[in-house]
Amino acid sequence: MSELFLEDLNDPRLDVYRDLKRNNRTQESETFIAEGRFVVERLLASDYEVESVLVSDKKRHLFPEEHLPRAPLWVMPHPLMEELIGFNFHHGFLACGRRKVRVDIPSPTPGKPSLLLACPHIMDPDNLGTIMRLARAFGVDALLVGDQSTDPFSRRVIRVSMGNIFFLPIITSPDFVGLLSDLKEREGYQLVATVLDENADRLMDETRPERMALMFGNEADGLADTWLDLADRRITIPMDDGTDSLNVALSAGIFLYHYTRIAR
Repeated sequence: MSELFLEDLNDPRLDVYRDLKRNNRTQESETFIAEGRFVVERLLASDYEVESVLVSDKKRHLFPEEHLPRAPLWVMPHPLMEELIGFNFHHGFLACGRRKVRVDIPSPTPGKPSLLLACPHIMDPDNLGTIMRLARAFGVDALLVGDQSTDPFSRRVIRVSMGNIFFLPIITSPDFVGLLSDLKEREGYQLVATVLDENADRLMDETRPERMALMFGNEADGLADTWLDLADRRITIPMDDGTDSLNVALSAGIFLYHYTRIAR
């Protein structure tokens, strides 16, 4: 692909990067923005389509030459790049990727347990991005994200995930109830609700089912009755008196460690 040095802020090719703070791309957009050197490198190493890469002239020497054929590389003077995107940006690396039109849940490997995460209503981008990092670290097969959740391809989520999103199947569906019901009834997945309830089964007593979808609830309200009613099991992390709850991403890490490292 071509490498060009751009100095005209009015160049229409740069529109996708213009005023990023004010023009956050929504879930309706076909593209997304990755920022930071390592996140951009992971995007380039993935199977996502990359429309362009924008690099500060101060950081050009850090761009891996093996990725040059992957997408057009545009280099800009650093002050102009900051003026273009609308904020101070010391990372110096941006890329525009294209969302996949369709992503399917991977078919379980015979003889190997399958683990999915389901997040119907995670609102905080930091939490969703952290859950993505954890999911990849602990070998989760796919992450299911409900349409009430924050956009999984927002700049913040992608950045917090450290680009791990690009190597984890992200499944979205306007009919999240139907998606989970199909997994349960047709594919034999056990739906496990993670809850704050002293009457629920204790995590430390749990073994790992052959096929399981762990459901994590909203930061403020947990899982709504819709998801609790759909669940086969309710599991809790017992805590000492005086601790009312754990952050959802922290809880996800504890559940994943248990099910993938202890209860194999």
